[in-house]
Amino acid sequence: MTTTDAVFRVRNSLLSTSSQQIATEYFKLKLGSLEEYLIDALQGLCPSKTGVHLTLATTHSRLLTDRDVEQLKERLSSETSSFDLAILSLQQFQTEHQYTREIQEFLKKGKISKKVLLVQCERGADNAKLIASARHKAADELTDWIDANPDMDCDVYLIFLIQLCREAHGSKFVSFCGGDWDTVHIDDIRSLDYTELPPISHLINTQIYEMFGESYMETNSDFNHFCEKKKLRDCIQPAASRLEDSNGSEDCIVSRIQNILLLIENNNNEFVTSLCVRVRDLLKEQHDSSFEDGLDWLHQTANCGEGIQSSGTFRKAVSLRINNAIAPLLSELLALLDRNSNLELALSEKGLPASLVDLWHSIFRDPEVLVLKYRDVVSPSTMCPRVRVPVLNDGAGGKYFKAHFPFSWLINQCCSQLFAEMNSARLQGADSDGKCARFESLFNETPLGKKISNIIRDDKNKLIEHYLRDFIHMNVFGRDIYQHKVYRLVLLNCISGMEDGITSFTDENISIPRIHYAFENSKHLIDLLKQSFSYEGRLAVNLYTTLADLKEKRDEKLKCIELVVLEEITNLCSYKKELTCSKALAEKYVSEIKQWQSVMERGFSFKHSDELSHAYRQRIRCNWDRIMAVQLFISYCTLTEFKVAETSINRLYVILSESSDFTSVQVTKQVLSVLSNYLQRTRGMTTHLKKQFKSQATRFFISILTNLTFKYLKVGESNLDLIKLLMGFVTLDEKYISELLTDRGSIQLFTEEGLDPSPAFRTFLLQLLIKHRQDVFKEEISVYLRDKVLNYTHDSLKRNLILLIIQSIEDSLHQQFNLNRKKLERQLKTINIDYLADNTLSYDFLERIATLRFLCIHISQCIVETYNLSPHVNKTHLPNSKKLIYKFKNI
Repeated sequence: MTTTDAVFRVRNSLLSTSSQQIATEYFKLKLGSLEEYLIDALQGLCPSKTGVHLTLATTHSRLLTDRDVEQLKERLSSETSSFDLAILSLQQFQTEHQYTREIQEFLKKGKISKKVLLVQCERGADNAKLIASARHKAADELTDWIDANPDMDCDVYLIFLIQLCREAHGSKFVSFCGGDWDTVHIDDIRSLDYTELPPISHLINTQIYEMFGESYMETNSDFNHFCEKKKLRDCIQPAASRLEDSNGSEDCIVSRIQNILLLIENNNNEFVTSLCVRVRDLLKEQHDSSFEDGLDWLHQTANCGEGIQSSGTFRKAVSLRINNAIAPLLSELLALLDRNSNLELALSEKGLPASLVDLWHSIFRDPEVLVLKYRDVVSPSTMCPRVRVPVLNDGAGGKYFKAHFPFSWLINQCCSQLFAEMNSARLQGADSDGKCARFESLFNETPLGKKISNIIRDDKNKLIEHYLRDFIHMNVFGRDIYQHKVYRLVLLNCISGMEDGITSFTDENISIPRIHYAFENSKHLIDLLKQSFSYEGRLAVNLYTTLADLKEKRDEKLKCIELVVLEEITNLCSYKKELTCSKALAEKYVSEIKQWQSVMERGFSFKHSDELSHAYRQRIRCNWDRIMAVQLFISYCTLTEFKVAETSINRLYVILSESSDFTSVQVTKQVLSVLSNYLQRTRGMTTHLKKQFKSQATRFFISILTNLTFKYLKVGESNLDLIKLLMGFVTLDEKYISELLTDRGSIQLFTEEGLDPSPAFRTFLLQLLIKHRQDVFKEEISVYLRDKVLNYTHDSLKRNLILLIIQSIEDSLHQQFNLNRKKLERQLKTINIDYLADNTLSYDFLERIATLRFLCIHISQCIVETYNLSPHVNKTHLPNSKKLIYKFKNI
């Protein structure tokens, strides 16, 4: 008597050379199950002279139940006829008399050719004496019955089934009986389900991956009961337990298991066949990459004491070993199939179009399209399949979404890769339409593109709309349905072309490659929308309503959707009195405008060549400039008493509503008038507050000039009055600008008491004029210096004006030197020092003084740097160099 696992462990013993012969002889005994053993006995393969067959069978499996006995009778009846089978349990009897009476009643039953009496007992090691006594008593009863009935033509099979517990150092139960008793060990006495696992004898010299597919059936044609579907179904639960969802929802886990079981159970042979092929390929790759002897997997299972100990029987341990090999790879396959909840699309019960379901199965069964290699699922640290397998979701921004098109993420990856390859090829000379056609041709030539074009034919555009929905979810983060709709309209507008605006979705030029090409070419607009929606979610609702209305009217504005976006932002940020009824609300309004400023500048940077777009852009720009001016006024010119400033804010907005052209002198004068009026309304304030207000007014006016006026200023006669107005603030000469500025008190806004009032403000204006309008300013200031600045030696204000001009030119030279050093050095070499002897006061004269000052300071700094860097120079000369710099600065 031996166990099945012990037969495989013979290879580790001194009988290793005979292991193959021993295994062959063992499996001839039909000890895989009680059913096999009884069929072999009832068919007379083990004859007996007396007609009595005595067997002591040990097992590690659970004992039989009434249901097991009924199933055993049904299976035996199909193999043999005219037999009777009864089962007794030693634990059910209280006395020996009860036990013998049951045996006698069984033997007295009708004339049956074969009688089978099963006596089972659990915990054989603990009940050894009871078993021995019962065995002898039963044998005596049989002998007495045969003696009493010498003419009875009947075979009696008395089988004791003894359950033994697996112990680390072997069982204490002595099973050898001697005499007429046969002693066997049956691995599993229950009826075996060969659809879950073939007989152990059929698995010798068979790889696990060979059990899946037609190859195993062809090799084992004598036993083809094994059901691949049933084995896969048993592995679904352990495989699904290894998966981790990105959103952590338990509903996804339950739904996934239900979907996969539906696909397996609903007679979906196509899916089961594809799944078996996929599992077989992964198992084969695992076997080929393994360093161990793959033929010994049964031997390894037999050597694994813990596996057999936990399973109970060797057959169950083998089944568990197969499940443990399949479950990790099946989990990787399920994670791939259910990416973005893609598994639901394979079920026709979900009401999806039949072509999408067919496309799903077509992609799944093609390993060249849906690639999954064993090397891709191996953990780099353990070189084994991963313990936890993440189920990926490709929603942009980490947002979870469910796919509406089969394997949309795979299509997205394929198109992105093709687009990158096409750009690397640098298709020079091809226009936009030519590149799009080339891209579409490349995609249709791929295996994935061929499948889509062959399967999706009817209602093509309606079905591709499913992909468009997934594409937006994967590439653009939409917080709500309105943002999603806006992105959809933008992409469709780009696909449909600019001739007729947004067309209906039934247009024949809509295709998957065109969706990708449109997205790649409208990324600037998509990014603008992303940034805008991140600041204000309400914008999506208004923008979608506007775009839908423009689409219905086929408005020409659809040629420049980015300007439509900017217009909606401008409308959203429009100034209203209720927004600034308190200082807190005004500050909130200012922060919102500052937030939108980067979006607006980004949108205005887009270029449009047609006249309609240019006019549309200018109108939006004027509206935004008006908003910016109000924002700047609130930021700089609101004192403690906000109600005083509120009137000036409203007046400024009304004035700018009539005209927002900050390059005109009229708008600048109106802005100065608002500031002057605001100053007059605050006459009762303290000297400190007045000084604070002047400082704020200065910063506001500087911001207006920097951000609005000089940003759009063009050279021309229309700007001459504005330059003269600014020169009036530089020269502090009211007569010079009297005909331009009626409110002379405005000059007092930026002046303070002292020798040189507001030098910082005047210097700033000088630098702006020199930087942006040097040609006009040069001519005007030269005329002013010649006509107005006479005998400046004894006039401190005029002398300081000259010094301001020189310093401003010098600062400009410093900036130019940092930007274009070599060019300026050539200009410095061409300076005619003798020209300084000319005492004619003009801009050119002052420019040469500033250039000479800059040159001298630059040379002296180089001398100082040389002294500091060279270790061989005498440092005692260094103070003289510092004095040299000081002298140069005071030229």
